[in-house]
Amino acid sequence: MHRKSHAVRKCISMLLIIAMFISSLLILEPIKAYAASDNNIAVSLGGAHSAVIKADGSLWLCGRNNAGQLGNGTRTNSKSPFKLMDGVKAVSLGSYNSAAIKTDGSLWTWGGNQSGELGNGTTTYSEKPIKIMNGIKAVDMGQSHSAAIKTDDSLWLWGDGAFGMLGNGDTVDSWVPVKIMTGVKEVSLGWNHSAAIKTDGTLWTWGWNYQGQLGNGTNTSSTTPIKIMSGVKCVSLGEAHSAAVKTDGTLWMWGRNYCGQLGNGTTTDSKSPVKIMDGVKAISLSEANSAAIKTDGSLWIWGKNDCGQIGNGTTTNSSRPVKVMTGVKEVCMGDIFCAVIKTDGSLWMWGSNAFGELGDGGSADSYIPKKITLGPTSGSAGGNKSGVASVTQSIKNTLFGVRLTKVKKGKKSFTAKWKKANKKKRKKFSGYQIQYSTSPNFTIGVKTKSTTKKKASKVVIRKLKAKTNYYVRIRRFKKSGGKVVYSDWSNVKRVRTK
Repeated sequence: MHRKSHAVRKCISMLLIIAMFISSLLILEPIKAYAASDNNIAVSLGGAHSAVIKADGSLWLCGRNNAGQLGNGTRTNSKSPFKLMDGVKAVSLGSYNSAAIKTDGSLWTWGGNQSGELGNGTTTYSEKPIKIMNGIKAVDMGQSHSAAIKTDDSLWLWGDGAFGMLGNGDTVDSWVPVKIMTGVKEVSLGWNHSAAIKTDGTLWTWGWNYQGQLGNGTNTSSTTPIKIMSGVKCVSLGEAHSAAVKTDGTLWMWGRNYCGQLGNGTTTDSKSPVKIMDGVKAISLSEANSAAIKTDGSLWIWGKNDCGQIGNGTTTNSSRPVKVMTGVKEVCMGDIFCAVIKTDGSLWMWGSNAFGELGDGGSADSYIPKKITLGPTSGSAGGNKSGVASVTQSIKNTLFGVRLTKVKKGKKSFTAKWKKANKKKRKKFSGYQIQYSTSPNFTIGVKTKSTTKKKASKVVIRKLKAKTNYYVRIRRFKKSGGKVVYSDWSNVKRVRTK
């Protein structure tokens, strides 16, 4: 009798779960119901993977996983964020590896390990986190070398030693952490060079210097730390360029500048620091990009923009800082994508998305900031389970996202074109929605036009302002049972009317 009642309760439970799943399919924007998911406190980006720490100390990852850098025991990419571990207070991602500091001060690393950058005494890749050392308060991962600051302010480096970037006077790899200097409060690693700020505010750099990225006025590499300047409060290194913010809020940059990443209006390298702007409180550099947060919370980005990583709705490089958004408290640049956490705790990402590194469930690049909401449930270390967010995305994916191929300007008009859907795909959606705005973030003068002509491959928008820039995007939609479900927005294209 007891077993029978237990079976009945189990059956009822299963029916309830099925009912809840079916009801979730009818909700247009279920992610918005979980406001608590916006409580993010830290973000880090790697070559093509991403990590976020929520206020509860949980660590979430997504993106490329060819070297096991997601830490979930696989080599499978993940387009949606999943929960990897709890009790995390800091995270840093390298090109193909990852590191996290737990609240107990222990350091854990995983992913690629070709030069011993995991610090476990081997060159064997690890698809799961490995404990490396205790008493850590800061960590930073470069392309193939790693650094950590202990609670006693001592700096330790390991991994690739080419060009002297470990700072120990040698050019040999180290598979275990090596103590480099004491009295350090901040460290940053580039692809082949390193930098540290000491507790007295002095900035020291070392490693490769072919483009002048050490900032000492030469192109000579150094295997030991060199003092560059005083009065520094934060530092960030890119592939071959460097930046420092002084205590007076001035931003100084130097090194490689082929895409305008120094922000001084040129594409000429600089061997010495150049003052770029005032009122800066934080900085983050990537392969060929730079981002700064001003004291008023505004975000400025410049440099390379081939995948829309500047976030201004274009793919045009900029050698001058471009204002992207306001209300920002933290920024991190990946190789060719970007992420910020706003003052309200919300996470926004944009740029390249080839491996799902934006965490939106798709793989289309985004030329403008896109809000990313983590699912309310966790994925285990063995799989990708991101809650309602992933369920919603799976529904959207059945709509076959569309991509704009061209937007042609006309007299007070434009023509937006896309690839015509085949017969099989046309059975799965009801029409197209085109949206256009004079703002790259689609916040000003936003208008939409819908069509149920599923064979359509273009639309003409008329009665616009002459000689005006418009930003255009498109998505498919499906009507079912009185509800409308949309695919993700396409790429954004800019057009200037005649």
